Amino acid sequence: MKRLLIGFVSFALILSACMDNTNLEQEREQQLQVLKDYLASKNITFAGTDTVYRIFIDSSLRDSTSVPIKSTYYVKINYNLRLVDNENFKLVETNNHTLAKKNRLIPVNFLPGPALIAVNYTALYGIYRSLLQLQKNDTADFVIPFDWAFGSYYTDRIPVFSSLIFQVRVVEVIPDIVAYDKSFWQRWVVDSLNLSLSDTTEEVPVYIKTYNEGDTNKKAADYNNVTVIYKGWLTDGRVFTDDYDTITFNLGSTTIIKGFAKGVEQLNLGQRAKIFIPYYHAYKNVAQTNNLGQVVIPPYSSLIYEVLLYKINY
Repeated sequence: MKRLLIGFVSFALILSACMDNTNLEQEREQQLQVLKDYLASKNITFAGTDTVYRIFIDSSLRDSTSVPIKSTYYVKINYNLRLVDNENFKLVETNNHTLAKKNRLIPVNFLPGPALIAVNYTALYGIYRSLLQLQKNDTADFVIPFDWAFGSYYTDRIPVFSSLIFQVRVVEVIPDIVAYDKSFWQRWVVDSLNLSLSDTTEEVPVYIKTYNEGDTNKKAADYNNVTVIYKGWLTDGRVFTDDYDTITFNLGSTTIIKGFAKGVEQLNLGQRAKIFIPYYHAYKNVAQTNNLGQVVIPPYSSLIYEVLLYKINY
């Protein structure tokens, strides 16, 4: 990996161009009838294509921590998107790795686990309107008519004017994403370095715990280029690198996140350390995706790296 990871598009569908007007009208009428038939099968009265229809909701797991979702919040959800087709209800997107593999799909997240979504920035307006009806621990199915889905756009998996079934479980509701990220710092910054969270400020780019001294006569900061062996974790413990990887870079390079470079430049040759990088010196509020469009590092993610300064060059 030549640079440290490569934000969260809420849903990884790539849309193609529209059809001509004649075919569009025919397809719209056909898909409108499919939608009406499906709603009728659920004893739901059709009220237009500019609304969402709640097919099912289980709110039995709500507790004292359950709060209604607001537009400014972030949420962690497990979800599936399926076609309304009255037959197979084909899966077109999911964050479930097992289900994605079974259906020959690429899961929206590179790492297993819930998808983190900014409610205001969901890819589909219908999903936004659905989420606003839910609370933490709710499970629900919604029908999103095509006008609040992808309309006249289509892909190789989604026909034009397709309505969608949004199956969702709300794992976490996050009113303050910055405070949420900082809640994970207790595990490392506080427990490993014996700091108080009140000691952590945006003036400090990284927090380091070293495991050996290395060659004190050869410091990374005195050289231009370094080679580092590293492994990276999200603060929840999930590994986002290919186990241990190697990277050679210039300490002044803008292709390396600021916190990583600031941490490495404090090391001696042969020194091994863990580096904790607050989100504001990592990728800030921008999700990082791979070349398949999968989210690898969610927005507002602080990062932990284990590093070994392997080689230094002028």
